Amino acid sequence: PRPGMALYLASKAALHAYAGCLAHELAPYGIGVAVLAPGIIDGEANRRAMPDVDRSGWLLPATVALRLLELAGAPPRRPDAVTVVCP
Repeated sequence: PRPGMALYLASKAALHAYAGCLAHELAPYGIGVAVLAPGIIDGEANRRAMPDVDRSGWLLPATVALRLLELAGAPPRRPDAVTVVCP
């Protein structure tokens, strides 16, 4: 955590809590829940915000989109648990 990141970090924590609740509510229907946590995506806004950093580890938006499509088509590993994916 760093100054200025409180809302960002709170939203991430809320997303994981929400996903956990959804996993339990949807398990009786065989529906799984996944959270995609890609890290930094190589997009225009991030390039402007961090112009001097090494972007070699950033993910391309197309890579993230493909991973989302894979998750959408995959059967749930365990319907009452959240799958957290960091591509």
